Amino acid sequence: MTANSDREEILRTWDLFRQYGEVLELRIPKAGRYKTVSGYFNDAGKLADGVIGLADEPFAGIYFTVNLRGIIQRICRRRS
Repeated sequence: MTANSDREEILRTWDLFRQYGEVLELRIPKAGRYKTVSGYFNDAGKLADGVIGLADEPFAGIYFTVNLRGIIQRICRRRS
């Protein structure tokens, strides 16, 4: 697969699972030197860029959950 076909597949998956206003929580356990990589995304392009950016790291799988839009505000409040 190429980066373009990977990107298209990621964007297709985004459209399949996420509804407007929802946020995807991404987790990649044991992502090479990074340990567990995680993040919250409400932008499909940024999600795809993040996953493709880890293409050279060894990992067994990518997991995501769909969250309500308020999750980002709650996380920001917790960190401040």
